[in-house]
Amino acid sequence: MIYSANNHNFIGYTTSTLQLLPVPKPETYAMLLAGLGLLGFAARRRKNKA
Repeated sequence: MIYSANNHNFIGYTTSTLQLLPVPKPETYAMLLAGLGLLGFAARRRKNKA
């Protein structure tokens, strides 16, 4: 594969654009951490009951 600097793609391949995924909002990370915390809390309570 030879990299072509003028059109930013590999020679011999079809041209395609690089699509970057959007960065999640901080609220998404907060909800993820809250959910993991609740799962950990529930697992800990279940472990203590046994």
